[in-house]
Amino acid sequence: MVEDSVTDDASVQGADRVLVCSVCWTTNPAKASACRKCWRPLTGVVPVTADEGELLSRRRRRIRRVAGRGPILLAIAVLLFLMVWRVFVLYDLTPLMFPPPKASTNLVADSGVDAWAQQGRDSGNTSFTPQNPPVPTRVKWSFSTGMDWEYETRSPLVSPPAVSEGHVYVSTEDGRILSLDADTGRTVWQYSGDSPSRVSPVVAGNLVIGALRSGDLIALDRGTGTPAWQEKLDGLIYAAPVVADGTVFAATLNGLLAAMDASDGTRRWSFQTGEGIVSRVAYQDGVVVVVSEGSVVYVLDAATGRRRLIFDTERRRNSFGSAAVAGDRVYFNSDGGIIWAIDRQAITRPLGRSAFYWEVKLYEARVYSEVPIQKGTVWVWRVGGDLVQTPAVGPSGVYSTTAQGMVLARDVATGERLWNTDLGREITSPASVAGDTVLVGTNSGEVLGLDADGGTVKWEFYVGDGSIFDAPVTVGDTIYVVSQDGNLYALSE
Repeated sequence: MVEDSVTDDASVQGADRVLVCSVCWTTNPAKASACRKCWRPLTGVVPVTADEGELLSRRRRRIRRVAGRGPILLAIAVLLFLMVWRVFVLYDLTPLMFPPPKASTNLVADSGVDAWAQQGRDSGNTSFTPQNPPVPTRVKWSFSTGMDWEYETRSPLVSPPAVSEGHVYVSTEDGRILSLDADTGRTVWQYSGDSPSRVSPVVAGNLVIGALRSGDLIALDRGTGTPAWQEKLDGLIYAAPVVADGTVFAATLNGLLAAMDASDGTRRWSFQTGEGIVSRVAYQDGVVVVVSEGSVVYVLDAATGRRRLIFDTERRRNSFGSAAVAGDRVYFNSDGGIIWAIDRQAITRPLGRSAFYWEVKLYEARVYSEVPIQKGTVWVWRVGGDLVQTPAVGPSGVYSTTAQGMVLARDVATGERLWNTDLGREITSPASVAGDTVLVGTNSGEVLGLDADGGTVKWEFYVGDGSIFDAPVTVGDTIYVVSQDGNLYALSE
């Protein structure tokens, strides 16, 4: 009786056990050799009770349902990521979410009436000084790089000097940065680099900051010329840096705009325009302005590098011209003889450039009857001729020159003509403004002073046979000009 009882219990236990398919998780009788649903062999599957089998089957089916939704969930996650990334790009939120380090110093370029410490004089590139220039009657002194002109085809001096506190600082095409005595033109010190330089140095505090064409930014001790720091940027440098708010702003031919801490050269932030930059940077009240080769104007927040305004000018080439910033206005030239004034406080909204593009196309198709106005536009005037580089900005006028010999004065507020003067000779330099005089240089080596109010020629001085490369620099009782003959001339009464 005992043995029969035991046998019956074992038979009952076998009947209560099931096999759960490891592929489709279907429950099968314990004696089954293959799954009744997917026909997979059940060899090696451990029997479990019916309750355990049902629980395991439900759990595995639930897991399978979740796993089946995996590609959908992954696609949703990728879509959300792309949407967030697009919002970051459209609104340029990265500098706000991950702000760059602040400048460790408040170093700025030397200012004051007796300084022209960087190209364009002030950080806004206005090329304006309130002091009147001397009427030159003689060459006070001249400085030559001493290059062998019989075999040298490049011009050793193509950028104007920086002047501050009795010293003149120049960069040369043979790779040197020099400090000269402002009274005599004698060399105080010189630094020899391994690449040419075509941009003016900047004098700021105890530093003279220069840029080599190779992409190297070099800060030199103002008294000795000893390097304080050096940093290499990605791309060639064809435009002078500017120093403001403890930061060196520099641009490269690769389209990079970089902000470097002036104390040690540490990179604070960078911005990529996607186009070459051969124009110098301008700075005014917390914003940085740069013009690309395609005449696209970028206005960025100086603290973070976040873009504020992107202004298109019909993709016209810029011809090496930079922007000049005065107050809330940005002034610049573009090919086709066009002078522009835009509002640096304007903001480019997401998709705003695309919307303007289609507005222009619809206007061209005569769907719109009114000419679309791009956001930020203050005034635009087509003056004709080949405009030379960067306009100068005085208290009431914007002054431009053309290669065909015209000096043009426009009202800063409206752009309306104040006066035009035809000099009858080719002009090779942009203008600078010293007090009540507009100064320009010609292809035949003359420097001329014009009345800023009426445009009449007040005086002219013949420097030499070489054309004048850049805007004359006025400091104190001296006018400094660089010439294609390889010399820097100091002119005085």
